[in-house]
Amino acid sequence: LWHYVVFMPDHPEITNRNLTAIFDSFGIADGDFNLANWKGKVGACVTKQDEFGTKVRYFLSREKQEGLPPWKEPSESGGKKKPQLEAFEDDGDIPF
Repeated sequence: LWHYVVFMPDHPEITNRNLTAIFDSFGIADGDFNLANWKGKVGACVTKQDEFGTKVRYFLSREKQEGLPPWKEPSESGGKKKPQLEAFEDDGDIPF
């Protein structure tokens, strides 16, 4: 499942709201863009299926996640292979 965050310089309030939702959902400190600190964080979202695949509709705040069952990695839930992520090196030069 992929989710793209669009940074909109002409609408910073929308960008800030979207980032705040992600930070809150995953328990990341507001404004922490050090991706190494994100490793191992777990959040929750509501998804939607359309003709192009599954998309994130919105992220759930930490308090709304309280009633959800704990996350189990795919390797722990029935022998499925854990997905491999591409390596990401932050050289400070954002490619967009």
